[in-house]
Amino acid sequence: MKSQILIQKSKKQNQNKIKNKIKIKIKIKINIIIKIKTKIKIKINFRNRFRNRSINLKEIGLIIQTINNFPNNEFIQNSAFGVLWNISFVDKRNSFEIEELEKIKIIINLIKKFLTEETFLENILSTFQRLSGGLSRKEIEDRKQKGITISECGGIEILIELMGKFPYNQVILERSISIFVNLALRYENQIEIGKLKGIEPIIKAMINFPKNKNIQENGCWALLNMAYNNENQIEIGKLKGIEPIIKAMINFPKNENIQENGCGALSNIGFNKKNKIEIRKLKGIEPIIKAMINFPKNENIQKSGCGALLTLANNIEIRKLKGIEPIIKAMINFSNNSEIHQKACRALQNLSFNKQNKKEIVELKGITTIINSMNQFPTNENIQKAGCIFLDNISSNQKNKEEIVKLDGISVIENAIKNFPNNKMIQNKKSLLNSLKKN
Repeated sequence: MKSQILIQKSKKQNQNKIKNKIKIKIKIKINIIIKIKTKIKIKINFRNRFRNRSINLKEIGLIIQTINNFPNNEFIQNSAFGVLWNISFVDKRNSFEIEELEKIKIIINLIKKFLTEETFLENILSTFQRLSGGLSRKEIEDRKQKGITISECGGIEILIELMGKFPYNQVILERSISIFVNLALRYENQIEIGKLKGIEPIIKAMINFPKNKNIQENGCWALLNMAYNNENQIEIGKLKGIEPIIKAMINFPKNENIQENGCGALSNIGFNKKNKIEIRKLKGIEPIIKAMINFPKNENIQKSGCGALLTLANNIEIRKLKGIEPIIKAMINFSNNSEIHQKACRALQNLSFNKQNKKEIVELKGITTIINSMNQFPTNENIQKAGCIFLDNISSNQKNKEEIVKLDGISVIENAIKNFPNNKMIQNKKSLLNSLKKN
């Protein structure tokens, strides 16, 4: 009897286990079905769910989250933005197809409405960042067009206000600065950002968060773009914006993007005389030279580096920091880049006024490099002028004179004189030509 009872108990236990397993499987299936239904509802009823009634911030957050969760689903993207369109009280309420420029208008209107909701702003700025053009260096014209739309909708003012309201929220700062990078590609926006005091919050963010790679990278990039404007160069100097750029380059020596953006920013900012002095005082020449040495294959670093060294034109400091060699190497490595050659030739021209520099330039095959450059770009007036002045400076030494003649420098100078009859600096080198012919 006992054994039969035990058998029956074990059977019941087994049956219960099986039932429990079945229940668990059913629950799992139900959950899967619920998830699928939820996705279907999002796809089909997204706009209907929110139409013609007030909605709360959690629901707005859901919409933004959905946009981010399904970046490649065109139907969900358009449906979700249709909801945002309704919320922001823009016309064309029933449109499922919304252009990217219209989406930007929606985002700006939403930010204006919910300026105190920090988490919501973090999420929506992510979408805004993507719509403003992302951070690709390609499709410049497309990003400029978006910059017009953002400016017209009051986007510049709202971003400046956001950075002022949340000066210690790194997410908001990162995303706002990245949008400024794209905005500042357009000259009119550079002026407006300067007038609206938009440079200051970027510099403050760089000072407050020196270890934040994204803030430093995009901060340097934004200042680079803004510094194409002369007034902004002055403003950056006044706001002590040079030091955080130099510190970013020192703190992130292996980060190629920071080095590239930093070199470009210092090159542009250094066009202002007071800024030149400040860059030298803050030891800004050294990180530029190090960047050129560490990233010899990066064309933008070499171009900006040569430009910065030309602008700063501190002959003694550049030589002491071994800055002559990377200039010559940049010309050799990028033999077809006229911008690099133009800046490098002019930098070497300036450096060749110093006796010790002359010696080092010659040792580093600088005469050959300059003559090759003049041959490579015979129609570039700046290269020809800088080359002629350089050769004139170098020819004060008899051995250098012989080297110029040996490398067929006479024909190079003759061609420059022939091609640019109205350039006085080039025409003045006829005496150099006569001197070389006598050699």
